[in-house]
Parts: sequence; C-alpha cells; structure tokens
Amino acid sequence: MKHLKVTISFSLLLLILVLYIHIPIVRASEVSSSSIQENIQVSPGVQYKNIRLDNNRTKQAISVLEIDLHNPFTKIEPGIPKPLTNLLPTSSHAKLNSGENHHVVGAINGSFYHFSSKLPAYLIAENNRIVNLGVISTGFDEYMSVPTAFGLTKDGQALIDTYQYEASAEVNGKTIKISSINKARQANEIILYTPEWSYESTRTNGYGLEIVVQNIGKSIDHDLHFGEVLVGTVSQVSPYGKGNSLIPKDGYVISIQGGHQAAQFADVKPGQNISLKVDINDKWKQGKFMLASGPMLVKNGQVYLTIDENSSRAKERHPRTAVAVDSSKKKVFFVTVDGRQPGYSDGMSLKEFAQYLVSLGVDSALNLDGGGSTTMVVRRYGNLYSTVANSPSEGKERAVSTILQAVSTAPYGQPTYMSISKKYNGDIPNGSSVELEAKYVLDQYYNPLPFQQTQISYTVEGNIGRIEGNRFIATKVGTGFIVGKYGNASAKIPITVVENRTSPLLIDGFHSLSNWQVENARSAASIRLSSKSEPVYEGSTSLKLSYDFTVGEKGIKAAYITAKQPIKLQAYPKRIGVWVFGNAKKNWLRGKIIDAKGDIYTINFTEEGGLDWSGWKYVRADIPSQVSYPVSFKQLYIAEAHQERQGKGELYFDKLQAEYSDTYEEPLFKDVPHQFWAKTEIQYLVENNIINGYTDGTFKPNMNLKRVHAALLLARQLKLPTTGIPDPGFKDIPKNHPYYGIIASVAHYGIITGKQNGTKFDPDGILTRAQMAVILQRAYRLQGENKTDFVDVPKDYWAYEAISAIAANNITTGYQEDHTFRPEQPVTRAQFSAFLYRILTKERRDE
Repeated sequence: MKHLKVTISFSLLLLILVLYIHIPIVRASEVSSSSIQENIQVSPGVQYKNIRLDNNRTKQAISVLEIDLHNPFTKIEPGIPKPLTNLLPTSSHAKLNSGENHHVVGAINGSFYHFSSKLPAYLIAENNRIVNLGVISTGFDEYMSVPTAFGLTKDGQALIDTYQYEASAEVNGKTIKISSINKARQANEIILYTPEWSYESTRTNGYGLEIVVQNIGKSIDHDLHFGEVLVGTVSQVSPYGKGNSLIPKDGYVISIQGGHQAAQFADVKPGQNISLKVDINDKWKQGKFMLASGPMLVKNGQVYLTIDENSSRAKERHPRTAVAVDSSKKKVFFVTVDGRQPGYSDGMSLKEFAQYLVSLGVDSALNLDGGGSTTMVVRRYGNLYSTVANSPSEGKERAVSTILQAVSTAPYGQPTYMSISKKYNGDIPNGSSVELEAKYVLDQYYNPLPFQQTQISYTVEGNIGRIEGNRFIATKVGTGFIVGKYGNASAKIPITVVENRTSPLLIDGFHSLSNWQVENARSAASIRLSSKSEPVYEGSTSLKLSYDFTVGEKGIKAAYITAKQPIKLQAYPKRIGVWVFGNAKKNWLRGKIIDAKGDIYTINFTEEGGLDWSGWKYVRADIPSQVSYPVSFKQLYIAEAHQERQGKGELYFDKLQAEYSDTYEEPLFKDVPHQFWAKTEIQYLVENNIINGYTDGTFKPNMNLKRVHAALLLARQLKLPTTGIPDPGFKDIPKNHPYYGIIASVAHYGIITGKQNGTKFDPDGILTRAQMAVILQRAYRLQGENKTDFVDVPKDYWAYEAISAIAANNITTGYQEDHTFRPEQPVTRAQFSAFLYRILTKERRDE
C-alpha cells in the first residue's frame, strides 16, 4: 500500500487517547469457527498454518506463522533493503537476507511506504540506530495517528506499544525541549523537521520562530543513534511572523510556536553552534529493533483500535497484514488475510481483523501495510528459500519497502525426515511400472539436505511387486507399501495394484507449465496457464495456446506445445484424448508420441481442417498399432497449410489422458452423464456446431432458454444471413447490440417476432413451451393437426395450431402421464435441444 504525506497534531493525539474508552470490546467467542487446511513445522521454532473461515457472509483465507522466541535457533528481524529505497517483493527480500546458518523461513511485508520517495513512511530503528525517522500521521482516520511500533527490547522480548521521542537542543546555553518530530506544529509546540518530513518546507504559519541548522555531519533520518549528540551550525533564523522555512538536506529546522517561547530564543544568530539529541522513551532504548506502523489492533488481549473504526480505511474489507505478540512476549504471530477475491477470500475490516487476532489468543497486535502489499512467504519442505504462501490480491507479489522475517539459525544436521512419491498417483495396473522419486530430505532442524535420486533405496512391503532401480514393477493385484530410505530418514507410501486398467489415466491436467514449452514453425506462439476468468474444464487451470500464423515465412505453419521431458504412459494405452476449447478456425490438431525404440509417430486428434468447433469438446487420437510399448507423449500442436486459414487464435487444453479400453466414452459435458435423457439429442447438436457448452465444461441442461439464445440457435442451424438485414425497429435492440444481426434476421424471416406490438424483442425473456412451438413451426414450416388435443391446450388457445402441428409431426408427445403440454412452462436447454434434434432428424426417423 502506497501512502500520501501525513502529519499529526498533539492536541488531536490527546483527544484520540481519551476516545479509546468508547471503543467496544468484542470477545473471541464472536469470531467464526475455522478449518485448518495446512499445518507444518517450518523450523524448530516456527509453525505455519493455512486457515479458512466461512461465516455464511464472508469467506476468508488466512495465513499464520507462529514464532517461538524461546527456541535458541529462532530469531525475528526486520528485513531492511540497501539502499533503503530499494523496493522488492517479499520473497526477494527474504532470499537476499538468507545465508549460511541464517535461513529466512518465513516473512511478511512490513512498513507502509511513500510512493514518491520509496522510503518507509514511519520510524525504523535497529540496534538503537535510526534507520528511518519517518513521520507521524494526522487525524484519527489515519493509520498511525498514535506512534506505535513492534520490536524486540534489549532483553529480547517482543513488544508492541506506543513510543515517544525525547529530543532537545542546546544553543547559547539554553535548552530547547522538542515536543515531537516531523508532524504538523500546533499551539505551544516545538517541532523538529528533518529532510524526511513530507514536504520541502515546514509549512508552518508565522506564529513562531524557526532555527535552520546545517553541517551536522550525518543524517538524522537514517544514521543517528538514539541519544547521540549532533553539533551543527545555525544557518538562518526565521523570525516570528514568517514561518514555512525550507528544510536543508544536510540539517534540520527547529520550529518554535508562540510569541513567548519564540522570544526566549530571539538572540540565536546565524553562525552559532547548536547541539541536538534525539532519544526514545525508556522501554525502547537499546532495543534490538523497532518498526513503527498502525493502527494498534489489540491491547491486553482485547480489541483496541487506534483509528476511527468508521473511517474508510478501517471499515472497508481489504487484504490485511499484522504482527501480534502473546502475553509471555516470547511468542510472535505473523498474520495475513487475503482479500478482494470473491468466493475465495473477501478480506476484513480492521475491527474484524482485530477480532480474529483476539481469537488466536494474542495479547497485542499491530496493523502493517496491507491491500496489494499483503504477502506471506514460507520455506516449504525441500526448498532452500521461502516462497509465497498466501494469494496476493493482484495475482502476484507487489514490491514492498521492508519485511519482518522469521530466521532459523540452526546448523545443518543429519537426515531425519523425507518424502517420496510415485510419478503417477493412481492405482498401478498389474504388469506395469511406475517411477519413484524422493521429493525432499530434511535434517532434524527441517533444513533441506542435498541428495541424488540414485542414493535413495526402496523396498516393497506386501507381495505385490518388486523394485528395479527407482521403479516399482507391479506383479500381483493387491495393496502394500513402498518404503524409501536415505541415511536415518525413511518414508512410506501406500500402493495399490489393480487388474490392467480400463479407465483412462491422466497424462497432465495442466496445473503447471514446468514441463511444457512452446515452439513454432513460420509463426509466433506462446503458452501460459489460464487466468480465473478463462475457460477451464477440470481443476483450477487449463493450458492456453496463443498463436499467430500471419507472421513468418510462407509455407505450412504450426504452433507446438512440447513436453520438455516426454511423459511416459503406463501400460498399453490405445488412444490419447484431450479436452479442447475450440475457436472454429478450422485448423488441424495433431500430436506426437515416442515409442520404446525412440521412433516418433504423428497422431491426429482431428482431420485436416477439423478444429471447427467453439467451446469445449473432447477429441481423441488413436495410437498406431505398430508402436513398441511403453510410449511417451511428446507434443500437442496445431498446423495449417492453407493460407486463407493462417490467422491468429487462442485455444485452451485440459485433461490430457491416455485411454485403455475400446468401450470407454468420455462424458459429453460434466453435467450431461451417459444416461442423461437428452444426451443423444445434445450430442447431435454439439457435433453439428449448433449449440455449445459453457467455459467451465458444463452444458447446464436444466437452465431455462432465453429468447435471444433461441434466435442464435435457429439462425446458426438455418444459416440465416446476419448482415444487410432491414432494421426490425426493436427499441431494446440497438444496432450495437452483440446479437443485433441475428435478431434482425430471425425477425425479418418471421421466425421470432417482437412483443408489445412489435416494438420490443425482450432478448432476456424466458421462452415458454408454447412460444417454442410457434417459433419451430414458423422456422421449419411444420403443417398438420394432431389427432388428439392436449387437455391444457384448447382450440382457442393462441398457440394451439403450432402445438398441434409439432405434435402431429412427432416432435413432441407432451407429458404422457396426464396428456398435457404445459404451454406456459419455461423450456430448458435440454428440452429445446430435443425438439430441434427431432425436427432435424425427422426424415431419417420417418424412414
């Protein structure tokens, strides 16, 4: 979160302190219950939890690091960049600050910072030295209107509390007691202004005297120790009545408000020496570090907000970051809550955040920079460095000013923990094999240890197979375990051997691109994982291929999705299938496999020009009978030889799988199972590019059909022209409406007419069964009268003729249990598909 320039008045500060008694206390029992998604010991003194909250109003994703300072190998430090203006993502700060016996195992973003200067907004001190003096906010609606900090005291206790400056100057044998630093001057105050003040000048009025000092020899803002005396030279005295002095880069300004106080120092002259001492109150003196922020959220185990909780900063839900301390002052909590991601995590107001922190049992808590800056990183098992653990609201880490980091100083020890896995996570067909790998080996301090896969020894428990190198060979149907060992570390995983499979085996669900790269021929192409708003058939992501066949040399053009390491397929697959979100560009979808001899075979998922659909469709390619097993999948690609089809496009791929059975059939859509009553009808329309599913792989068969969608389906099937059509004059369909051409066409040909005397089309109106009958009769000129009338469609009913005609043509039988048609009921996508299918296949069915 980047911040504007801020100041505070002393009188307002007193008012704020008085107002605290009016802030209500919310008990921990009011916080909703939580579920822990992940709980790992990161290092001997650091534990990470990933938590979900759901109280039916909001959803929250929370990350918590619990840091035990009793542990001799555990430290907390501020991560301060050099130079101080060097903004970096939290993970980059953590990596730079890691080294031998100094592992940053977890961290959160720290200071608020100024957008313009890139300096931290508030005080940072380390080992009693001022790293950044910063400013103090103004107004009870600002984040740090009460100077508050988190840090470690000289005896190593964690502390969250307010702080006060103790500053004074000596000149002409007189002492100037300074009220505060870098804040708006108020009545009877004496304020010290340094170059880090939010403005180039003091911005004071004329009711005071100002002493300008230069040549102090070092920076107050970034290099002064608390209690250190600085000697400088008075360069200018701005007399009473002037004010607003410029602040020198190599000095400071002392601004004295009020005529009586100013008169005491009227004899100060340019050229005189002046000494300055800036100190901090006792509880912070000689501390290991302190990092100022705000507002305070919890005090003495209760909600305690040092901000107006009705201000926009406090009451709006956003991503949040906080540091908290328990009553022992030896346990510290780093906490983030994600936000701005509806359905995943909404974020919290500051009061809600404080309530949650109270539920963790903390004694005090301090808000840190939040919003897009909110980030937590954690060293995952096997990783050398910490990586992002939460979900930043901008989809990636934001560069931030400083961090708070949990450090493990533990040395490297002996192998103690390890994890092994199979390259394929499902059951193993009898007679096939699976590669084994060790994911990580850790010592007793959870440090990752280097190892080679060849150094891992494996054994099988249960008489179900044998080990050859790092492969398990299945020899008998049953269950058992595979045990991996490395030194004193061991791990066990269950394994099940089944009869040679008939169900498909997932090759790749495209949740990572680590094994995929893009290649091209006479074209340009790129791949990436889909974003949240893009089509995904299964899981959380699909693979998106973007290609441009308009560039490059003439000739056959292609865009390839190539496996960096070909993926070995288990047992003896007969086909390879993949879900493809098509773009109807009529390109050619192909693939390549490698057999056991190293021979490469090209396989066809479509005919040439066969990628002619829009939306999701499952396609499969036969594996040639002459291959030598096992085979490996190498490549998926589109090609185009015809210049008129060499355009640009985007395709999405998901659920690449191997098929083992001649009888296996992939469901048409996720919500249209094989036994669905209208599956045949829907499949016919999909295969003839008349109707599509949705981007999430569903068809939504029971969704009511809108008038505009009926127009679209009929115009598509009848191949009606959509340009050069007279304007139908519908008031609710302007010419820039996305379906204007389609609606104009069906109206022009008399298929779907308007409402309200033809003045409106009502595109989002739900189509009834009676309206559907009329539309289909007009579109396909159906004639005839049914021998038996439906009991709920009398002869004087407005749509009687159309309903009778579609019944006479065997397009509908109505509801046979009571011989009704139910004309006023909405028609669903499945029902419309069935009616349209029966019309289009009528001649074939009549034969």
